[in-house]
Amino acid sequence: MVLSSAAQGQPGVHRQTLTAVPSGPSLQLTARTALHRCLRLQAAFPTTKFVLWRLLPREGLDMEPVNLAYQALAVQRGLTWITCGSDLDASNPAVLYDGTHPTPATQTQLLRCLAPTVYKLVGRSVRRQAAPRGADGSAAPAPAPMAAAEGPTGAIS
Repeated sequence: MVLSSAAQGQPGVHRQTLTAVPSGPSLQLTARTALHRCLRLQAAFPTTKFVLWRLLPREGLDMEPVNLAYQALAVQRGLTWITCGSDLDASNPAVLYDGTHPTPATQTQLLRCLAPTVYKLVGRSVRRQAAPRGADGSAAPAPAPMAAAEGPTGAIS
């Protein structure tokens, strides 16, 4: 995810997706490609704020090697490292419907975890929304807590 200044000083949010592969030389190539993209983007847009988001778990794949490479890249380049979703159960179709892609409820959970960090980076406060309600008007159950975001020097609160 790249946070940048758009026309008239309005912040824009752009999502850069990096594809992970399971292991071996292809995994190393993916991490190296991410590094080169970050270097090029930082050189072209020096005031841009970059957020590197930990890849979500995938059923049957060990995502830890690429996540460690991405985290090292974030630390090395002073990028914000976000771990939202790292605790998701990839084998649960109510969370990741096909073992890879989040369900709408999980997407909402991820966005709630990401929002404070994104708003802080673009210099805006998070607008609070009314708590979701069930069909009978009662309060909906609160989503499970997710991992927080980390900046170059630690957790962002």
